[in-house]
Amino acid sequence: MKGKVLTLSCILFYSAQSFSSELNFESGFGVDYSGLGVKVGLGLTDNIDAFISSGLAYINTEGDVEFGYEGGIKYKLDNKNAIIAFYGVTHIERTLKEDLSHDEERDHGFSVGYKYFFNGHKKNGFNLGATYSFYDGGSYPLVSVGYSF
Repeated sequence: MKGKVLTLSCILFYSAQSFSSELNFESGFGVDYSGLGVKVGLGLTDNIDAFISSGLAYINTEGDVEFGYEGGIKYKLDNKNAIIAFYGVTHIERTLKEDLSHDEERDHGFSVGYKYFFNGHKKNGFNLGATYSFYDGGSYPLVSVGYSF
């Protein structure tokens, strides 16, 4: 998994040099950031961006770490408001077995949400969002907080 994240990071870095005027970057916390993570978007049109994200989705005191990922679309309603829709890891559940080993269940699902960009889409600044995620085992709302670069 670490190799895939490193490879993806290298591809995004080198792609950024040729698409720098169309790329946007965010970091934050929420489902659309795959937990605590980063998001890279590419402007497809004036109103639509495609994005991918990867982040730290799970960590415990024993040092177990799990990463999540998402991919989706952001539709800009105006300079500060957007609707997002994406697919990816929406739920990770770990259970302790009698022999003290762990079972892990990763659920993929679809999420929809709203984002508000305090300084606008094309400027550095904070954003706040609300998403609702659906997966095979249920659904849940969550707030996200991020910073756009």
